[in-house]
Amino acid sequence: MHPHRLTPHRRRLALRRPWHWPQLLPLIAILLTASVAAGQQPDTAASVVGQSPAYGRLADPAVASSLKLTDEQKAQVAEVLQQRDAALAEAEEDQKATITEQADHQLAEMLTPDQREMFTALFLKRLEFNFRYQKWADVLDWIAEESGLSLVMDAPPAGTFNYSDNKEYTPTEAIDLLNGWLQTKNYALVRRDRLLMLLDLSDGVPQGVIPRVPAEELPTRGRFELVIVLVPLGERPAAGAIAEIQPLLGRHGSVEPLEQTKQLLITDTAGNLLAIRALVESLPVPSSPSAPPKPPDPVLAAYPIVHANPAQVGEVLTQMLSGKVFVDGAASQVTINAVPGEQEKAKAIIAQLEQNQGPKQQPRLDTYPAPRTNTAEVTATLQLVAPDAQIRVNSATHQLQVWASPQDQQKVRDTLSQLGASSVDGEPFQLEVYPVRGITPEAATSALTTVLPEIRVTVDTTGNKLIVVGSLSDHQAVARLLDQLRSQDDPELATTVRTYPLTGVDSRVTSLLATLVPRAQVSVDSAGTKLVVVATGADHEQIADILNKLEDEDPALKRSMVSYPLDRELELATVTSLLTTVAPKVQVTSDAANHRLLIIATAAEHETIAATIQQIAKDAGVELPELRFYPLTRVDSSVTSLLATLVPRAQVTVDGSGTKLVVVAAVADHEQIANILEQAGDEDPSLKRSMVSYPLDRELELATVTSLLTTVAPKAQVTPDAANHRLLVIATAADH
Repeated sequence: MHPHRLTPHRRRLALRRPWHWPQLLPLIAILLTASVAAGQQPDTAASVVGQSPAYGRLADPAVASSLKLTDEQKAQVAEVLQQRDAALAEAEEDQKATITEQADHQLAEMLTPDQREMFTALFLKRLEFNFRYQKWADVLDWIAEESGLSLVMDAPPAGTFNYSDNKEYTPTEAIDLLNGWLQTKNYALVRRDRLLMLLDLSDGVPQGVIPRVPAEELPTRGRFELVIVLVPLGERPAAGAIAEIQPLLGRHGSVEPLEQTKQLLITDTAGNLLAIRALVESLPVPSSPSAPPKPPDPVLAAYPIVHANPAQVGEVLTQMLSGKVFVDGAASQVTINAVPGEQEKAKAIIAQLEQNQGPKQQPRLDTYPAPRTNTAEVTATLQLVAPDAQIRVNSATHQLQVWASPQDQQKVRDTLSQLGASSVDGEPFQLEVYPVRGITPEAATSALTTVLPEIRVTVDTTGNKLIVVGSLSDHQAVARLLDQLRSQDDPELATTVRTYPLTGVDSRVTSLLATLVPRAQVSVDSAGTKLVVVATGADHEQIADILNKLEDEDPALKRSMVSYPLDRELELATVTSLLTTVAPKVQVTSDAANHRLLIIATAAEHETIAATIQQIAKDAGVELPELRFYPLTRVDSSVTSLLATLVPRAQVTVDGSGTKLVVVAAVADHEQIANILEQAGDEDPSLKRSMVSYPLDRELELATVTSLLTTVAPKAQVTPDAANHRLLVIATAADH
């Protein structure tokens, strides 16, 4: 009798026999629980229905595709379910169970024996894991047998499998859990028809063995199961779609364009493919390019000059217009051949010249050096600052020609001076104009200056544009913020500015929020006491929930954030999925840039997570830093700054309850940390050590003072902090 076929009752009886330890150990090593009893697979509809009346799932397109139901079977399923629902709506409560059972029996009768066996194996069984030092070959034989599949395996992975929990899994979920562990060893389980194949991925994915499945079948496949799917592109360009997809592909993923059929052939895990398919469907379909508008034809118009000097009018118009200007002094008129837009400009200039406004108000023509870059933007900005001015760029002389009143000329000079002289940290200021939609200019100005206090914001005279002067990085932030503020008319996308106190957490939470809520703009105010956040209502709720978790008042439930660096050979997605299985209540965030996990959890959950990560690393043959906890009963949390200086490679944080140090570090660093904490927490009051920071004048050399102090107080621990030009000293009161 195989141990993994024992029912729970038989397993308990077997362990009570008077075994000697040499006999008992092999049995314990392969102990495993399955919630289905041993025996032959049921081959009749009645026996299958008797196990679990769940045949309503046949209406799920993913299940139907997985079982390869025919169109006739799908139609029969829909008809039976429609009749069942109608009967249930009119039946008494005590009749509903009988109606459901009869419908399930009918549905089971529609399936072929092979389909019933596959449905039972994949969707009805429930398995439990309880492995201790079990060889992988035995584990894979067991899962293939319980899933009703034939195992194809050349050589099993090295080492053993150690995993147990009380959760129940379907065979598909069980295969997926094993796949998560196997992929850390560069292996994968692939389900193809009635075969379960173990693939060695050391040399890449073998050709021709990965099954191609319909996209609607992906939900019935495991998240870590390798499959091939065709994703239609429609009119979307293949190159652009592939560029968007590449960051989502796993280690063994690939994508190939099929230009003739406008599809992508993608190989990856089913979990990644679900996300990739949704991404492709969300990509915008490019619109057909419209023909450029035909430039207007020039028109000929004559303008009589009554009060002004025709020669002066002609001189100004020649400078300011793109067109031909003819002056007829005898007839006191000017004739202009130009496009309609230039004709309108000519009318405005002539009207100003015809008015006698006095020498202080009379418009005049001035020229200024044109900017070498962003000429169109600068011209538009000047037009906003002086809306009555006529401005033209002379490309031949590279000058700005401005026809305006003396007051407007002064505005133009001031604006050009601002643009040319301002800079921050060597990065020149630029002036940009932003349209305001969906929010008042005052509200937009308030939001911008709250988040970016260094910029200068002015509302233009029309009230629907903002003139912003700032550095390039400032303008990038302004553009992102205004994109959010412009969506105020959509309640789901509307953004607001809120502040959150930093009383229970420190400013390092900004890096966590930037990863968890990437659309939000998060910064710390100048006093360092509040978070300033610009985000949608949904993002604000998520941020508040994260901060509440970090500030929980119950010490046992207090959560803290710990950074877990991973070896590059371990996939972030694989480890994340395994951790959420082991500790489902924790919040795990992948930081791909630094190849680490940011985890919010209680102290007990961090211990479970650290042990799981160490086991994954051990199975994969890599060495990772260890997580350990140190009590803060004899030292206070200020010791973290000392440890950051003395042991810079260690990740040191205080847990949510404020009673422990949470440290991720190498073994040698842990020994150094333990020694430092022991010195800082001596119980004898006369020998009690404390840490004091001694700032030094810049004229005093750190090395010289350190050497003198270690001579005067040889038992003190003196650490120079060059960045802040100070000494961190752990010593007794007498030594201090």
